[in-house]
Amino acid sequence: MRKIQASLKPERISFLILVLPYLAFSIPVFAESPFFSLPKFLLTLIVIVLIDLLVKKFLKRYPGATLWVSLFIYSGVLLFLYSPYIILPTIYFIQRHFHTVHVRGRLLTLLLFALIVLLVLIAYKKRLAFNYFINMFMLILFTLNVCINTNELLQRKQHQIVSSPADANIRFDTKGSLSNKPIILVITDEYSSPDELYNQFRDSSLYDFSRELTRTGWIVRNRSLSYETSTIHSLSSLFNFNLSESGYYKRSSISVASLNLLHCKLGDSLEKKNIGIVNFGILDINRSEPLSRLYPYPKNYHEVLFYNSALTVVYQNTESMKPAGFGENFNAIANHNKKVLETLPDSLQKLRSNDYFIYAHLLMPHSPYMYFDEFSQPRGTAGYVAYWKFTNKKVLQFLHELIQSHPCRIILTGDHGDREDPTIIDPKYTATAFYGFAEKDVEKIRSVQDLGVLINAYYK
Repeated sequence: MRKIQASLKPERISFLILVLPYLAFSIPVFAESPFFSLPKFLLTLIVIVLIDLLVKKFLKRYPGATLWVSLFIYSGVLLFLYSPYIILPTIYFIQRHFHTVHVRGRLLTLLLFALIVLLVLIAYKKRLAFNYFINMFMLILFTLNVCINTNELLQRKQHQIVSSPADANIRFDTKGSLSNKPIILVITDEYSSPDELYNQFRDSSLYDFSRELTRTGWIVRNRSLSYETSTIHSLSSLFNFNLSESGYYKRSSISVASLNLLHCKLGDSLEKKNIGIVNFGILDINRSEPLSRLYPYPKNYHEVLFYNSALTVVYQNTESMKPAGFGENFNAIANHNKKVLETLPDSLQKLRSNDYFIYAHLLMPHSPYMYFDEFSQPRGTAGYVAYWKFTNKKVLQFLHELIQSHPCRIILTGDHGDREDPTIIDPKYTATAFYGFAEKDVEKIRSVQDLGVLINAYYK
């Protein structure tokens, strides 16, 4: 024990010990991601150990720099690796319990940084054994994470790419009846069924949007089943001709779902038919990259390594580290929605042929319930319904512009319903509308996850 204690030197600051719990907590991500590389991870460990040795050697030679090195390492490592586990739960708590209070993550990060600095200064001034206690805490946390995550992996079935059924056993008699038009899939994220909302609020105006669509030639389903209540599982299943009917797919990890997006059956089929993909979404479709990476899933080793760190949160909320993304009033979700609503119709006008499939994804009425200066509501069921109605107005104008811009077929659907309170609104039900599709074909669609089959059938 003394030899281990002497080698670790827990009374001194240790870069290695600070990092170990993070690595242990990330074991499930490492184990399930196809982008994780054991040789690269071993090299990463060597680099971490070298940094730790260099820090110890530097402080041994320059003991007067202990305070500044401690401030730099503790604030840097704790904020970079662990702040998401403090900042994000705090934001969600404030949003849920203090609806009128809006706190930005950067403010909480500054407060956490100040708290870390204060603790280090107090410990240094009082000559407390701060390093020893935090190192012991981190080693205990590391041990617990290793035990918990290793046991979880042993009990969990390893999910590979789920094999897709052949067109989900749905057949369409489209031979000779199709005109060559591009198909636009528009996702309204977390869009609840108006039937579900009406059951709760008894407000007939909830049907105004679907009535207007029906009046202008759309086929509308006010209650459409989604097997999945996770966006990435819902759409990766859709793009793979329905992986969800068995009920097992929802248990798959984000790594598995993302792999099914990067190698999806619909993308493969469209590629064989020489159909291009225009991606105005937040998810990959094979080699087609999203307009905005607002749904974080790792696509290389470095993203796997830092998946649970603050880097992922910053990357997601600054539109992939764009300078404008660090602005005080920047909102990545609202900015993405605006780009889709305002630029997709013009982009369609530039298409010189019809051999395209267009995927557009609106994070509406998904929280936060705001759209620049036009709309802002606190989180909660009342705020959701208000934003749901606002979304309908925006989308109705958007659909009109799409139809005017280029001859096309359109599928408008939610990926699932609102998940804020499942006891009030069932998140398994959304709404789906079809423009330019035969009613006999639409009748064969049983769920949101079957839509990829319909899209594929209408391209020859």
